[in-house]
Amino acid sequence: VEPVDGPVRAVLAPHIDPLGGGSCHGAAIAAFAACPAEIYVVLGTAHAGLQRPFALTTLDFDTPLGVLPTDRALVERLAARSGGGLLDDELAHRAEHSVEFQAVWLKAVHGDRANLRIVPVLVGSQHGRILEGSSPREDPEVMDFVKALRELREEYGEKLAIVASVDFAHMGPRYDHPEAPDTEAMASVMEADRRLLEDAQALDADAWFTHLHEEQNQRNVCGAAPTWTLLETLAGSSLESRLLCHDAWEIDPTSGSHVTFAAVAWHAAGDDA
Repeated sequence: VEPVDGPVRAVLAPHIDPLGGGSCHGAAIAAFAACPAEIYVVLGTAHAGLQRPFALTTLDFDTPLGVLPTDRALVERLAARSGGGLLDDELAHRAEHSVEFQAVWLKAVHGDRANLRIVPVLVGSQHGRILEGSSPREDPEVMDFVKALRELREEYGEKLAIVASVDFAHMGPRYDHPEAPDTEAMASVMEADRRLLEDAQALDADAWFTHLHEEQNQRNVCGAAPTWTLLETLAGSSLESRLLCHDAWEIDPTSGSHVTFAAVAWHAAGDDA
């Protein structure tokens, strides 16, 4: 894996099975290695429905490399926003994997770092808004949470980083498409991904959302909401970006279904990332 110069402030990382997405996981791990943060807000994809736009947990994450502690004080502080209730879906974390992958990699890379801790967040789907074209900005609860994340970035500076644990397109019969994508179709899928990645690298949450709306999310971009939350949180900052990896994997050879994924790092302007 090519090393990533730092200091890195935010990372878009995959949550695909490492058997097929090892190169992009490795690229994200390299970005973590170049990040000086002690606190990592991990915006994971909620694959099941949530009562609220976000679901927090106060529980620690027990990785094969040891326990990665959760910053309970920050979780409880965030949970109190918008009238509270952001711990109501805490049990949703039990069946998810998007935060867990990043917990393992962070423990592997920074396990000896004093005060290493995470703020685990599952981000609920914005599929309905994508279809109708109504921005998540219209939801006061969403925007209050984004405001809270901005406040944390301002308060903690380089001690805090944000990670979006996301995958991109899900194509083929396994994902309710009538047939498996052929080589030409996958080339088109990857090109549509690149347009989204350009939006992400530019921290343009509006363009990200608009492009998903224009295609009616027919490619099943499962990380749409966490990525939008990351981009909206970082909007207006002077961060620069680097695309580290973009790849696809035939996750189900029986049906010919594919998943695409990527890794991106953001760094402060003037840094050599």
